[in-house]
Amino acid sequence: MLRRCPIALLAGLVASCTGEILSDPCPSCPGTVVFQHHPPDGAAPAVTEPVTSTCRAVAPPDDLVEARRAFPRLPALDEPVALAGPVNRRWYVIERRGRVRWFEARPDADRLNEVADLTAEVDPEGDAGLVGVALHPRFGQAGEGRLFLSYTALGGTVMRSRVISLGSPDGGASFPAASRRVIFDLDQTNPWRIHLNGDLRFGPDGYLYAGFGDGAPMGDPDGHAQDPRDYRGKILRVDVDHGDPYAVPASNPFLDQDAMPEVYALGFRNPWRFSFDARTGELWAGDVGAYSWEEIDRVSAGANLGWSIREGNHCAAGTSCDEAGLVAPVAEYGHDNQASAVVGGFVYHGAALPALAGRYVFADFSRGDVFALDAQWRPERIARTGRRITSFAEEPNGELLIVDLGGEILRLEPAPPPAELVAALLSQTGCFQALDPRQPAPGLLPYEVRVPFWSDGADKTRYLALPEGERATLRADGQFVLPVGSVLVKQFQLGGRPVETRLMMKYRESQWAGYSYAWDPSGTDARLVPEAGEAVLEGTAPPWSYPSRGNCLGCHNQDRALGLEVDQLDLDTDPAGNLRPTSTLARWRQAGLIEGQVPAIARLPRVDGKAPLEQRARAYLHANCSICHAPGGPTPVDLDLRFATSLAGAHLCGAAPEEGDLGVAGARRLVPGDPGRSLLALRMRAHGRDHMPPIGPQLVDDKGVALVEAWIRQLPQCP
Repeated sequence: MLRRCPIALLAGLVASCTGEILSDPCPSCPGTVVFQHHPPDGAAPAVTEPVTSTCRAVAPPDDLVEARRAFPRLPALDEPVALAGPVNRRWYVIERRGRVRWFEARPDADRLNEVADLTAEVDPEGDAGLVGVALHPRFGQAGEGRLFLSYTALGGTVMRSRVISLGSPDGGASFPAASRRVIFDLDQTNPWRIHLNGDLRFGPDGYLYAGFGDGAPMGDPDGHAQDPRDYRGKILRVDVDHGDPYAVPASNPFLDQDAMPEVYALGFRNPWRFSFDARTGELWAGDVGAYSWEEIDRVSAGANLGWSIREGNHCAAGTSCDEAGLVAPVAEYGHDNQASAVVGGFVYHGAALPALAGRYVFADFSRGDVFALDAQWRPERIARTGRRITSFAEEPNGELLIVDLGGEILRLEPAPPPAELVAALLSQTGCFQALDPRQPAPGLLPYEVRVPFWSDGADKTRYLALPEGERATLRADGQFVLPVGSVLVKQFQLGGRPVETRLMMKYRESQWAGYSYAWDPSGTDARLVPEAGEAVLEGTAPPWSYPSRGNCLGCHNQDRALGLEVDQLDLDTDPAGNLRPTSTLARWRQAGLIEGQVPAIARLPRVDGKAPLEQRARAYLHANCSICHAPGGPTPVDLDLRFATSLAGAHLCGAAPEEGDLGVAGARRLVPGDPGRSLLALRMRAHGRDHMPPIGPQLVDDKGVALVEAWIRQLPQCP
């Protein structure tokens, strides 16, 4: 029976659309329909693409909360990193490149008001920039109107770590430049541009607490964090109501010692965010780890939290160490699930989430997950947000906001219970045929990529499932934004034998869940892999490793899919430059499955083709590295390995390493003519924790590394 073309389909086609939904091509496959587009006379022939509703996204069962936009009418912010307030019915938000804005503290706030612009002096390279903000605790009372900012400034040996205050004469509506007062202006001597300025908070004692990272490469080789005479790797405490520009509190723990008197606690690698419990006054901090462990600390005066002697509860060098006098963290979690950058939060005292009452809530930047400590001080994941969380803020009623580097402010709210649970067997998911789960369900859209991600030599097939009547949006940068309910499918085969099927499910806006299915030796079905992942011990060499669900989100957490981008798809064109009707993108567009114009983006050259060597090497790096190393990626390292980025703009050639030099003298990210000193190639050949990419492959892709090394050898100089 024929039915009319649905509104959702009509909206994506030209005005002359005569599209129809044909009768079901598979009567035994419920929910399957076919979209057909009959183009105008003289255009490409009609194309049909099945769309299935049997393969649909399922929410994970353990999400207690979800992140919803707190101010849905507020314009997008430019890389916001922290929020302070509310005071006088205003929230103050800072953007990493140097702007300070305020907006009204009401749900329908729709305007951003700029109160300070420091972009001319802020150095935003690496993980630097404007990163900390605090309001004086008596703001708005008796003429008090100071706002405090922490940022990295141009100048100094490399840059400067600076903390300033600005005063407001009108209750916070404006902060004249003449009110500026410098609190700290400290020289940064390291070229790595990491672990610099951090959080600012006023404690219940009325003093200002300022955090600073160790400002050092991996391992803190110069011992900044353990040196009480150095401000780096510390939390400082000062009295900004007395002295010029401050007084040192008489209760500071290192007075009359060979130390900076401002030091309150030491032994931090990067205390990115800390806060005070609103009821007990205890100081909680999240300290970003190095190779293996992230930690949560309760900080007291004079405490030595152990870095770089210890990372979490473990000796940092991997051997025995002298732990005398070190304060153990309250909790730790490892990097085995692609977590790598803790973001400290708050002890929860709100009413909307009773299961979290009195629990410390925090996040991980790399994964976008939110955690809470349980009764045994173990981290329990309570939400997968898919966001680049940079900080938390506490509302007057105890509810928690999170700041997303992507430009939004969200509130943690109760998550609805999942409508169904993820299937235990692949044959039960609706994404594959029940009687033959090697075969995709009708309606899955197959696609190929020009340059595949290296997966230990496995062959892969890929599919996309869109919800019935929904379309993907094509952005100007060539990325697809998939509608809620979409599923990405990838099948892995070794020697013709299926070993794994992965389903990436977009179950809420910007929120994904990843599920891996391990095939039985007979190849008759695949079972759901546990949350923590597992490895196969026989039949493959090396043992095939099934990722944890956290591993999946380490790469798929920015609403971006590996490989599903315009420059990777089949974009065959005719001599006039028009898409051939047989190309993947043309078929999907003609079927009304995509909205948005096709951007003028060059296709990735195949690495085994005849394109120039540099183009093939850059295409390989794009496919294997740019998911993390690009603007908006899950790593704070300032490196852009996208194919479209010029070599000069990639922060690659000649750049000093931010995460250690692997013991190679004179190493740089890339040294023209010398792969042996180029960390780009060295990390691709490394094993264990030094290997890149950090998850997934266990074997070195010798052909891929040889391609990159050949390019480096013939590179005469940096642009």
